[in-house]
Amino acid sequence: MHINMDQKQIEKWLLRRAFDKEEKPYLPKYSFPSSCVGGVGRIGAPSRREVGHYTLAERALKPCLPSEDDFPYTIRVESNITESNGSSSMASVCRGYLPLQDDGVPLKSSFAGIAMGLVLDTHESGGDGTPLILSYITGSEDASGDMDLKVAGNEDRVTTFQMDIKVGGIILSTMNQALLQAKE
Repeated sequence: MHINMDQKQIEKWLLRRAFDKEEKPYLPKYSFPSSCVGGVGRIGAPSRREVGHYTLAERALKPCLPSEDDFPYTIRVESNITESNGSSSMASVCRGYLPLQDDGVPLKSSFAGIAMGLVLDTHESGGDGTPLILSYITGSEDASGDMDLKVAGNEDRVTTFQMDIKVGGIILSTMNQALLQAKE
């Protein structure tokens, strides 16, 4: 994990020059080369996965960051994934929070993220239809499960939420149970 904190003038210049974008106080960077999961591939512009995980991390941590008046710096958090057997996006969210806290950034609240999974014990497979909700899923549970849920937040609210499902839908009571289990 690498953190840079720069003056606002540098940030404004970089964003205008490089991206023609508005200024942001928090700039996460997420890198997930294909070698993380034993693959080969090009290295260059961020992949769709990297952009999605970057956005998830940005939305997750933004509510916890101090105002510009309290902390007049641009924060750049870099997360370089080297191996993956679980949720690298939630790992990046949590690893983004801890160094900020360690470096003395006056954060508004504590924060955490978790990856949840779901396996449906279907009638077709001889089960009774009861959902099995998993916490801190690994890669194999993500690949063979029926749902992958990433949720992050603090004591008061969820700051980001992302879900992939491989079934026709998830009933509300199961979703509620998964969110309550994630909060624990």
